[in-house]
Amino acid sequence: MRIDGSSYGCVVIGAGVAGLTAAGALRDGGIPVVLLDKGRAAGGRLATRRVEGAVFDHGAQFFTARDAGFARTAAAWRAAGVARPWFDDALCATAGMSSIARHLAAGLDVGLATTVTAVARGPRGYVVTADDGRRWEAAAVVLTAPVPQSLALLDAGGVALDDAVRARLAAVTYERCLAGLFEAPWPAALPAHGVARVDGDTLSWLASNRVKGLCAVDAVTAHARADWSLARWSHDDAAVLAALAAEVARYTGGAPRPVALKRWRYAKPTRCLDGPVVVRDGGATLVFAGDALHRDGGRVEGAARSGLAAAAALS
Repeated sequence: MRIDGSSYGCVVIGAGVAGLTAAGALRDGGIPVVLLDKGRAAGGRLATRRVEGAVFDHGAQFFTARDAGFARTAAAWRAAGVARPWFDDALCATAGMSSIARHLAAGLDVGLATTVTAVARGPRGYVVTADDGRRWEAAAVVLTAPVPQSLALLDAGGVALDDAVRARLAAVTYERCLAGLFEAPWPAALPAHGVARVDGDTLSWLASNRVKGLCAVDAVTAHARADWSLARWSHDDAAVLAALAAEVARYTGGAPRPVALKRWRYAKPTRCLDGPVVVRDGGATLVFAGDALHRDGGRVEGAARSGLAAAAALS
């Protein structure tokens, strides 16, 4: 129950694909659920930014649907008009990747701009506390934030996990990514569909949001390699953007105009677990889920399937 009187059966922390999918499945199963996220918008790496007429997908660019169950989900998104085929077996959102998150969030009780600071054991399950003093109590908590952040919330609340469980979760690792957004053309020498994987020491890939159909102006997203990003993580935004712009110019020509830099601290899991981790303590349950808690780690599909598995563990 929320301390102010509103009743919940589950609190889901993190409104990325896994959290949104878990919350939707729990709601559909008749479990009262609230979804909390520190961001101003739901979606996690389903992230879209609009700047002066330019639209940038600056996290995930596309998704695939290789599992039969998720293929049905993707088909439902297409039927709802929020997703479409892009190239090969890749699909994308019709209005930016964040539009899929908005579609998933419709009808859910979502608390955005809510920074959770601790998850503690309570008399009726777990108590979730935010930095503004608000608290929620529920019999179950689904943690879909990056694993180090989820563990930190339990540490702050004094919740001790079994040593073996803690060790399994602590073994999950992630790589970082610096993503630059630029006004830059997309020359004919680059793939016509708008995505180019790049070989080199700096960039991993480029994507044209104009070619993708998101806007009418030249808008290119450039993701740096993980090792390059880690080495320059402490550099200021202007220096990173200048270095990225020089690399973008090699492929697009001209002088790319930097628009913004996005820092993805937990861009992609590099060591995953094969499924959610469920911790039961009497009548209280914790579930760790997310893209790192699925063998298809790092994919939208894997995150969605992890969210569904988390909800199933509570049904």
